[in-house]
Amino acid sequence: MFKFAKLENSGAKDPELGRELYITTSVRKYFRDNLSSSPELLALDVPGSESVRFSNEELNNIIAKYVINSQFIKNIKTKDGWGLIRYNQSLSVYFIISYDNTYAKVISVKNKINTESRSSGQGMYPSMISSGIIDPIRNLEIRVSTTARIAMKKAFPYRLIEKILTEGAPSEGSQVTVSEANPLELTKFIAKVLAENGKENKIKTTFKTNSGENAEIRGVGMTNLVFVSIIRDTMDIVSVQDSWRSDKVPRPGQKGRREVLTVNREGFKGGRV
Repeated sequence: MFKFAKLENSGAKDPELGRELYITTSVRKYFRDNLSSSPELLALDVPGSESVRFSNEELNNIIAKYVINSQFIKNIKTKDGWGLIRYNQSLSVYFIISYDNTYAKVISVKNKINTESRSSGQGMYPSMISSGIIDPIRNLEIRVSTTARIAMKKAFPYRLIEKILTEGAPSEGSQVTVSEANPLELTKFIAKVLAENGKENKIKTTFKTNSGENAEIRGVGMTNLVFVSIIRDTMDIVSVQDSWRSDKVPRPGQKGRREVLTVNREGFKGGRV
C-alpha cells in the first residue's frame, strides 16, 4: 500500500487508462531534487527551462508526458484497489501509478523495484482484479489475472467490448477493442464470458493444484479456448488456454501425449474473431 501526498491535475489524459493523470507532491519533489539538471528536462521547450525552476503546473505536465511514454512493467495492488508500474528508459526510473474509476494518480518514482513474484498461495497471482460479477455455478465473485487479460488481448485483439464510464458502469453503446481496453474493461468482459458459460456441461474437468487448491477448466464458447480458474473465496481466472488434457489423453512422457497449449506461448497466432 502507498500513502498519497497532495494531488494536482497534470492536464494530461493517459490514453491506456482513459483517465486524467494527477501528480503527488512527493513525485514533484523527486523530479526537483534528482532530475532538475537532467538533459532530458533541460531539452524541453518549456518557459523557464533555462533555470529549471518549473511551476507546479509546468512540472505536473512534464511528469505526465514521461508517464504516458513509459513502458508497462506489471500490475499491482494499491489503496484504490489496483495500479501499475511503468519504466521510463530515458530517465531510468519507475513510475508507480494508482487508479480508480475516476482518475489515475502518479504516487511514487523509484530507481529500483522488486520484480520477483512470491512462490506460493495467492501471492502467485498478485494482479487479480475483482469484476463484481458472480459465477452462477460456484456462486462466487469472479476475479481475473493479468495473465488471462494478456492472453485475451492476444487471442481476440480486434473484438469489440463494452467501454467503462469513469463511474465504473458500462457506457451504453460505447465500445472499445480488446487490444485497447483498460484492465477493468477486460476484467469485466472476461468475467462476463465465464458467467455466461455457467453450466455444468461447460466444465471440462476439475483438479487439485500443486498447492492443494481446487481448480477447474471450463469451455467458454470462443473457438476452442478454455478458462482455467482456481476456486477460493472468489473464482480466480488464472489462465486462458487453447487446449486441455482429459483423462483419456496420454499423460506427459507417454506415447502420443499432448501438451497443454497456453495462449501466451511463443508462436500462438492471435487475431481470431
